[in-house]
Amino acid sequence: MRSWVWLVAVLVFGPATWAVNDHAPATAGESPPVGYVDCSNRDRGDVAPTYYDDCERVPFAGLACGRSVTVLERRGPWLKVGVANESPRYINAQLVSQRPDKSVPFDADSGVADLGPPNCPVQSEHRNRAPRPIYTPDPVYPEEARKKKIHGTVVLSLTIGTDGRPHDIKIEKPLGYGLDEKALEAVRQWRFQPALKDGKPVETQTSVSLEFKLF
Repeated sequence: MRSWVWLVAVLVFGPATWAVNDHAPATAGESPPVGYVDCSNRDRGDVAPTYYDDCERVPFAGLACGRSVTVLERRGPWLKVGVANESPRYINAQLVSQRPDKSVPFDADSGVADLGPPNCPVQSEHRNRAPRPIYTPDPVYPEEARKKKIHGTVVLSLTIGTDGRPHDIKIEKPLGYGLDEKALEAVRQWRFQPALKDGKPVETQTSVSLEFKLF
C-alpha cells in the first residue's frame, strides 16, 4: 500500500502565523457556467477591471474584452470568476455576458444563484493588513524521498509583490532528495492578496514553511 502524503503550509508574517487550508473540493453536479467579458460597449482592446475580493476592491489584473471565464458564484453586483491557470477574482456582473457574440446578463435565469450582497466589515480610514493566500497548490512529494521515507520541513523566504505574485524565492532550510525543488516549484505558483498599508497594496517579505509527512 502506498503511503499517504500530508502537506502543511504555514506563512509567517512577523509574530503572526497563517495556516493555508487545502483547496475546497469542487461542488458536485454540473460544471460551472462559462461567461465572456462583454465587448458590446467597449473596444476589443479594452480591459475590464477585476479585484481580489468583493469588499476591499484591491485591483487585480484586468481581463481583456471577449476573454472566457468560469462563473463560480454571484454576490449582489459581483461575480466571482475563474480564469485558466490563474487564481479567481471578482468582476462587476454587468461586464460578463452569457454569450460571446452579444450581451446576455447573468441574471436570475442564468442558473447562477445570487447569494446576496457581500457582508463587508466596516473599513477604517487607514487599512493595514498582512498578505492573504488565495491560491496555494500543494507540492508533489518526490518518489525518491517517499521511498526513502524522508520527511521534514522546507523553509523558504520570498517577497509578495503588489500584484500578489511571489518573487525572490529562496530556500532557507533545505531537506534534499528533491523536496526543496518541489517546494520551490509549488510556491512559485502561489497567489496572494497583497499586503495593504493605508489601503494601498505594498510589497511584503515573508517566509513559508512546507512540512512533508508520510503516513
